[in-house]
Amino acid sequence: MTDIIVAILIISGWIYIAMRRGGAAAGCHGDSSYGSGPEHGEEESKENVPKLGKEVREMAKDPVCGMNVDEKKAAATYEYKGITYYFCSVGCRDKFVKAPEKFIKQETK
Repeated sequence: MTDIIVAILIISGWIYIAMRRGGAAAGCHGDSSYGSGPEHGEEESKENVPKLGKEVREMAKDPVCGMNVDEKKAAATYEYKGITYYFCSVGCRDKFVKAPEKFIKQETK
């Protein structure tokens, strides 16, 4: 009798896991976000992509030294002609403030 109960519990666990992952029990277009892509004929969108646990960070290029800077963690920022520039250090920002056109022209080359 105990063997039957254990077998039922194991099988129930497998079915539960398969359904949570969108396996065969969920059907072709299951409602699970794990492993499900766009419907037939639809474009892939960011809404359909499962989150991987790490946030995608917006990176900007420091116009003075060329270093990639995380916009949320930038050491300094400066707005010039309606555009926000991000800097790896206050020193780079200070150089930019003194001669912004010099660094903007370098960026476009």
